[in-house]
Amino acid sequence: MSIGERAFANTSLEAIELPRSLVTIGAEVFDYDSALTSIKLGPNVAADSVTSGYSETTALTGVEVDPANPNYESIDGVLYSKDHSRLILYPAAKNTGGSYTVLDGVTSIAPKAFQKAGITTVALPDSLRAIGDEAFRLSALTALSCPRSSRRSAPVPSALLASWRALIWEARSRWVAARLSPRAPRMESISVPSWGA
Repeated sequence: MSIGERAFANTSLEAIELPRSLVTIGAEVFDYDSALTSIKLGPNVAADSVTSGYSETTALTGVEVDPANPNYESIDGVLYSKDHSRLILYPAAKNTGGSYTVLDGVTSIAPKAFQKAGITTVALPDSLRAIGDEAFRLSALTALSCPRSSRRSAPVPSALLASWRALIWEARSRWVAARLSPRAPRMESISVPSWGA
């Protein structure tokens, strides 16, 4: 069973439990559903069905996953790949104004994963190697930190360098927005680890 692209986009659904027989979910299926508070994935949803966050799901507080699903796992409402190597979706309305520590072992953060999230501080793990496009776009983030890598002699991965550049651009955009509107959230600090030396 499959659900097509943008099937529930621009709707007013508040919660959805997808059928156990569902295997494939189309891209952007929940985009712009600002009333959606919860999503439940069944045991058969394929690994390539949910690869990023959703745009403008500002009321989302949690994602649940059937324990029998071999591809995804929900850790306290946050969607990860089953092996915890990828953070896919942090619900925008979860822990507003608070902080979040990404699990150790995560190597990538999906595109739009924290988009419009209300948390203000995120701590990233040593294992992180890539951050997807718009991962923190329009979030309330004011501080972002990554611990110093224990592998001091390892070169900085090029994908992560590009990710940091994108985050710095996001911070610069926030500064401009704050100048235009005092209520716009400002990125106050980005703590980048020192590799090598």
